[in-house]
Amino acid sequence: MDVNYSGNTQDQLRGKELIQQGKVGCIILAGGQGTRLGFDGPKGCMIVTSSGKSLFQLFCERAQGPICIMTSPLNHIQTVDFFEKNHFFNLDPSQVSFFQQEMLPLLDDQFQPTQEVGPDGNGHALHHFYRSGLWKKWHDLGIEYLNVIFVDNALADPFDPELVGLASRKNVDAILKAVPRLSAQEKMGMVTMQNGKLKVIEYFEISQNTISALSSTGMFCLSMSFIHYLTQELKAEFPLHLARKKGLWKRERFLFDLLDFARSGAVLVCERDKIYCPLKNASGEHSLETVRLKLDQISDTLL
Repeated sequence: MDVNYSGNTQDQLRGKELIQQGKVGCIILAGGQGTRLGFDGPKGCMIVTSSGKSLFQLFCERAQGPICIMTSPLNHIQTVDFFEKNHFFNLDPSQVSFFQQEMLPLLDDQFQPTQEVGPDGNGHALHHFYRSGLWKKWHDLGIEYLNVIFVDNALADPFDPELVGLASRKNVDAILKAVPRLSAQEKMGMVTMQNGKLKVIEYFEISQNTISALSSTGMFCLSMSFIHYLTQELKAEFPLHLARKKGLWKRERFLFDLLDFARSGAVLVCERDKIYCPLKNASGEHSLETVRLKLDQISDTLL
């Protein structure tokens, strides 16, 4: 496994130069609602700082190039309206794009489709990005690297220079950002190697004999050429993973399965406290309370 540790000044400088040259863009995965958090609306619209900033606002303030937001039919209109009402958080509207993921029927206990539907996961985000025409638009603008982040990670950097610099130096298809694993039972994907390839195994699919010291944050830097190869040359179909949701089975594709198709890849290991603070639960760990506390602790210049 090609493991690299955060702190490489040369990678940071290399990445900053590429960002300044306009060669980097970012996808924000934001197809879910905040229902589980007791919030009526897209999760990215939630106010997470004491000063009244939403997750979307934090990412827009960190944006140093074009961003696109993957919504779903559940929240697309609300998300676009939120950006328009907030004047795109001082970004040029041409700097912000949107595209939608798809929906799939939920399954009953006999694994038969029901009338209920849910988002198909983030796995085909790159496929939807390409089909939307944004890949060609950005490629024509000279963009070479694409960062991917989750909307619920309040500390995610949409234009992480070190991640971009490492991807450039290594000249690989994909760089995954990881953190040291807290325990074997941690509810994060486990970073491992299988059949000579870098791989992430979702926490509920980990077997007892699989051991790794690293957890996936889900954040990637991908080359634009790899995205074309993945979606147009390979026409890769990602597998569907089953998860139990409210008495039904939900089928989802996961972005990390792109590693099965990557011709080369590497890992950047970072300090958890600096890059990972997700909003997932209504109370307790990874809740609005813990996220707000963390954001209040860090420098105001980051907010």
